[in-house]
Amino acid sequence: MKKVIAVILTHNRKDMLCRCIEAVKGQKGVSCDILVADSGSTDDTVNLFGTLGRYKDVVYYDLGENRGTGGFSYGVEKAVRLGYEYIWLMDDDVIPDRNALLQLMRAGKCLQNDWGFLASYVYWKDGSLCKANIPKLSPLHFVTVSDKKRLVPVRMASWASILVKSSVVRRVGLPYKDYFVWTDDYEFTARISRRYCSYLVPSSRVLHEKKANIKADIIKESYDRLYRFRYLYRNDVHFYRKYGLQGHVYLLLKFIYTFIQVCLFAREHKAEKLKILIKGYREGGSFNPKIESVKYLGDEVSGRKS
Repeated sequence: MKKVIAVILTHNRKDMLCRCIEAVKGQKGVSCDILVADSGSTDDTVNLFGTLGRYKDVVYYDLGENRGTGGFSYGVEKAVRLGYEYIWLMDDDVIPDRNALLQLMRAGKCLQNDWGFLASYVYWKDGSLCKANIPKLSPLHFVTVSDKKRLVPVRMASWASILVKSSVVRRVGLPYKDYFVWTDDYEFTARISRRYCSYLVPSSRVLHEKKANIKADIIKESYDRLYRFRYLYRNDVHFYRKYGLQGHVYLLLKFIYTFIQVCLFAREHKAEKLKILIKGYREGGSFNPKIESVKYLGDEVSGRKS
């Protein structure tokens, strides 16, 4: 099998994508191929690739429509089918430090390859921990990150920078493509960590070029992006209800907290925001996407089983 491929999901952020690709190409100590999954960009992102483009050696797939973060499912499937052993997942606004991949690979070697996923430490442009990308130990508990610890056991992590093995993907299935946006990273990594020990690797650092160091906040979000929160609440209900009492407590507390926050602090579109919150929770109760599986094409040729 081939060694490592970085799967980068992009949508209408050509300049950021270029910075991400250059950072991946500039990794020290270990090299990797690059696959870009373009989730329906309407700018001229496509012109970066192909025989006349800037990145002729990058594998590029135009998904033809905006699939949100569901594009990761497509990218992971392609990476597995292309025969790569390791898949390094990230958004287009992530800029890995020059030794980010090397540190992930070293951690995997120290663990004797007995792991499910490895996540990088994600920081914001002022050097502080990126609040939107803190790994979790459970539905109610975030990890306390200590730079002094070499490896930190975790259960859930974000798309900002995750290393997974194709062999693991073949066993647990692909990320949910139907989630569209939010929570799909937590669900996918939680599905992995139920079967395999997984870790945060603090020495592997990546910059997340978010405009502000905040989590998703329906109160402050612009009106044209409010629709996305329906998917957040729907996906949360589908995911966390699997955690029994703890998951239902989390969902209840989140609903009450968000409802009160919108009522007290939303200056505009208050009714619309409450409607989105309620609708998302209702839809989550019956939302039931299917996990899709994938095989390395070589398995079919050699007769090996995934």
